[in-house]
Amino acid sequence: MKVSASLDGKQANDNGQSQWITNKEVKQDVYKLRHRHDAVLTGRRTVELDDPQYTTRIQDGKNPIKVILSKSGNIHFNQQIYQDESTPIWIYTENPNLTTNQNTY
Repeated sequence: MKVSASLDGKQANDNGQSQWITNKEVKQDVYKLRHRHDAVLTGRRTVELDDPQYTTRIQDGKNPIKVILSKSGNIHFNQQIYQDESTPIWIYTENPNLTTNQNTY
């Protein structure tokens, strides 16, 4: 598992904006981890605020399945993570009415 936080335990600045708090070498390690593992787990709010891709960015690398947790199921499918059709996205929610016009896997 890879988790990052600043010394004060935060993952965003005081304005709530996400910012990289690691260096270039750590980023490369993250891309390798994504290539070697089956899935990346994240929350709906992180997807909304950070608009991540969760790709390997390694030549011929294997992108992980994207697993998104959302208690409410209130998901807007306009972030870039939902535009990548190369790997499945699994959404876990308590909302039985979540629907999407995206491909299902």
